[in-house]
Amino acid sequence: MIAAIYARKSTARPATARVRERRRENPMSVEIVMTRESFDCLEKLIPKEVSEGMQAPVFLQASGTTPHQVVLTCSLEIAEKLLELARPSCGPAAEDIRIAIAEYRKSTGGA
Repeated sequence: MIAAIYARKSTARPATARVRERRRENPMSVEIVMTRESFDCLEKLIPKEVSEGMQAPVFLQASGTTPHQVVLTCSLEIAEKLLELARPSCGPAAEDIRIAIAEYRKSTGGA
């Protein structure tokens, strides 16, 4: 099972600023942002060897009408494995992963 880190509601910086800050700290990582529901679907499918290659997910508290979000940080290779796992039964998670991979490739100049 994946260990979790819960972001506190009282944090002064908005969630997107925290995500950008982590991305600057480790530019070779893919940051996948998804809803809690998408993560719950995906989490059941992740084998232990894949979860060991990921950083602990960060759970962001909801603000207003925004649903709870989860940020996954991993290598491109792990993100591609997650995409393969999500495609058959977790459509929204697969779309979030696909978008994160595309953004990563765009920002690194990769194909």
